[in-house]
Amino acid sequence: MAVNEVLSAPYDPNDAEVMYEIQTYLAWAESQRLPAEEEQTLLTNLPRPLVQWMSALGKRIDTDRYSIGVRLAPRSRRRVIEIIEHAKPERVWHLANQQQILAWLEWYAHSAVVVPEQVSEVVSL
Repeated sequence: MAVNEVLSAPYDPNDAEVMYEIQTYLAWAESQRLPAEEEQTLLTNLPRPLVQWMSALGKRIDTDRYSIGVRLAPRSRRRVIEIIEHAKPERVWHLANQQQILAWLEWYAHSAVVVPEQVSEVVSL
């Protein structure tokens, strides 16, 4: 069974086993978070290559349709570029390296209208 099918299946909030699973997951997810100050520091002091990639993406994609930001990956706590589609906020991409960014841009070029400005400088994360 696909994950999306499981997640979209209705559940009984009165089922003790279901509620236990949900509470267990939420407790685990909370334990993976950094203290707010540490998280803010990591998201404020971005490395130059990451800033350059965000700028390049901002010039290449329709920012009226997509938002670009940075977040910490849940387990690795590594900074990744996050792209969210405004019309479908459940469509989120987390791009952790140059290969993933280039693959996403290739997908985007085939599925959306690309802003004509080209980025000439190659940046590595």
